[in-house]
Amino acid sequence: MFSQFTDKPFRLQLSFHKIIEELEETAKTETGEKCQAAKALLARVNEHPELCKGITSEDEIIENIDLIADLLADLFPKTLTLNEIKAVSIPYRD
Repeated sequence: MFSQFTDKPFRLQLSFHKIIEELEETAKTETGEKCQAAKALLARVNEHPELCKGITSEDEIIENIDLIADLLADLFPKTLTLNEIKAVSIPYRD
């Protein structure tokens, strides 16, 4: 996946920093269950700085697949699975 870019003049990194920033804001401003859920997810994310700094290999995606799924859960709600078409992809890839 990432290896196909070895001949390009840039380094591909997949980052979830915007989602993590939103979680941090939720943890600061919300209360109750939403706040606790954000804090719990942030605690898990903090153990994997590559999610914020940038994933650079397919192995890192595989190692963090469950955590990535949890980070994207709000963007892909289960109730809309059959009603909407959404996807996550690696930039600059066919």
